Amino acid sequence: MRRWLIIIGSALVLLVGVIWGFNAFRAHMIAQFFKNNKPPPTVVAVAEAKSEVLPNLLTAVGDLAAVNQVNVTTDVNGRITEILFQPGAEVKAGDPLIQIYDAPDQSDLASYKAQTLAAQLALDRAKTLLAKSFGPQATVDQAQAAYDQGAAAVAKTEAIISQKRITAPFSGALGVRLVQLGQYLSAGTQIVSLTDLSRLYLNFTVTEKDRAVLDVGQTVRIKVDAYPGRTFEG
Repeated sequence: MRRWLIIIGSALVLLVGVIWGFNAFRAHMIAQFFKNNKPPPTVVAVAEAKSEVLPNLLTAVGDLAAVNQVNVTTDVNGRITEILFQPGAEVKAGDPLIQIYDAPDQSDLASYKAQTLAAQLALDRAKTLLAKSFGPQATVDQAQAAYDQGAAAVAKTEAIISQKRITAPFSGALGVRLVQLGQYLSAGTQIVSLTDLSRLYLNFTVTEKDRAVLDVGQTVRIKVDAYPGRTFEG
């Protein structure tokens, strides 16, 4: 019995020694692992120092407005005989938009031109006779007055005819048509809107503090929803 107790005691002592030795070995190996596996040195990028001026940016929300935008109207009364444009179309300055009835004016113009031509011939004859001393100065004066009167009538009628052909005052994009073929227009009636999209104003508001840093000639960069990804500069 005593022999078995000695054997069991020796076995326990041996087991404790093995466990202690394993723990000591494990601690030693862990220490060696961390000792031999140091973290790599930190990489530091080196660049030459430069002096730069940082831009002072001011952001604001605004809206765009055309420099030239009008509602085209008529200066005279009359009935529309032709509509010469399409809504939304691009037009150039002087392009015809509508024609107002002008047949009587065209007839008057032809009559005045004929009268003026006859007055011119009479004036030429009177001047020829006066130069040859076959006619008085009074005849020349009367012929000159008749010619001047006819020329004035021609110019006035041509102006009336011109007013009845409504044209674009400048190049741009047309809006919605506001009149119909055959409609009788009174002077001042709106026909269509016209907008020049080649030049636009940018309207935005800033605080009084920010206003102090704004000056004429500074660069403005604009982004609009209609053109995503694009920046316009002015």
